[in-house]
Amino acid sequence: MDRTVGGSILRTGNFGYVTNDQSRSNERYGASRRAIYMPVIRNDMYELFATFDYTDPSVSFDRRPSTVVAQQSLFMMNSPMVASQAERLAGSLLEDPGLADDASRIGQAYEICFARPATSVEIERGLRFLGELEPVVGESTRVSWPDADSMGGSGGAEHAEGRIDARHHAWRSFCKVLIASNEFIYVR
Repeated sequence: MDRTVGGSILRTGNFGYVTNDQSRSNERYGASRRAIYMPVIRNDMYELFATFDYTDPSVSFDRRPSTVVAQQSLFMMNSPMVASQAERLAGSLLEDPGLADDASRIGQAYEICFARPATSVEIERGLRFLGELEPVVGESTRVSWPDADSMGGSGGAEHAEGRIDARHHAWRSFCKVLIASNEFIYVR
């Protein structure tokens, strides 16, 4: 005799009730921790892993194939996770008392993101980008990641309160450009 309870099929027989409660792992992936520490649940793959072509965990591979697909770039441009990290980087650059001007902030951003000094051309482009963007963007809402209910805690809720001014918004956009760049993503 089969019954459906809460979306799971229960079958009775010599073995009693058998439930299909393992089809979803109920993992909360919204933590701000490195993906290397996240569990790999074969039947409930973390969506970020799928975006970056994580291999099938039930098959052994001697070497992971390398792929580049449009979804990866779209994720880096549109993800709340990336926007939140860019906002945090922008905030730390703007609040650092040791950085006297925007050119030194751009140099520090390159050091943080790429582990190398910015060239004079990159500093000039960064200054032009910020100079053109700041007057037109206006205020913006803070980006929250992870979600407030993620991992059973407040997550990014305290970070998401309020708004940011046009200067912070422009710097968040600049940092997001650096984080979404090929040099940031691919290790040489």
